[in-house]
Amino acid sequence: MEGNVETLRLENAQLRRENAELAKRVEILAEQNAWLKQRFFGRSSEALSLEEQRQLRLFDEAELAAAELDSTQGQPDLVRIGEHVRQQPKRRPLPEALPRVELIIDIPEEQKRCGCGAELVRIDEESSEKLDVIPPQLRVIRTIRPIYACHVCEGSGDEGRPAVHIAPMPAAIIDKGIASAGLLAYIVTSRFCDSLPLYRQQKQFARPGV
Repeated sequence: MEGNVETLRLENAQLRRENAELAKRVEILAEQNAWLKQRFFGRSSEALSLEEQRQLRLFDEAELAAAELDSTQGQPDLVRIGEHVRQQPKRRPLPEALPRVELIIDIPEEQKRCGCGAELVRIDEESSEKLDVIPPQLRVIRTIRPIYACHVCEGSGDEGRPAVHIAPMPAAIIDKGIASAGLLAYIVTSRFCDSLPLYRQQKQFARPGV
């Protein structure tokens, strides 16, 4: 009989904790819903201010806290109201396919000898990696077509034997345009894949004077 009473007492305590967690989540969702209504229906839509972004992040943190409380259900001994434990983030290794540039930072040659006079021996190394980026570089492709002439056929008037010879121009996406295929691919990718408006791209090209 005492065992049944203890079981009911534990179940009652668990239900009380779950009820408190649900009430807290309802309160969070109600505040978020009221804020979103005021944001999108109370006035015209515009870019979020810094204060509004901070408030929105508060909602996100509250949601994360509620989710963490849910993950502890079924373990009544580990539930602590008002506290939560965050998982330590782990840094993912950089992709092996990326090219690497080694920067060796060594001690001066005069320090490679111990105070006792013996020469130091390299036994190991310590390495770390940082992600770097090379900004897009503009370049000009100058197409040069040598012109050849035959002085024998020059002035003969025979169209079957032209006096001047030159290679034809390579095919281009825009005839007589100055944009290469690579430049056009970069502009299209930036516009439709990265959502970078054309006027912002124009500013980027204006900085180096293009």
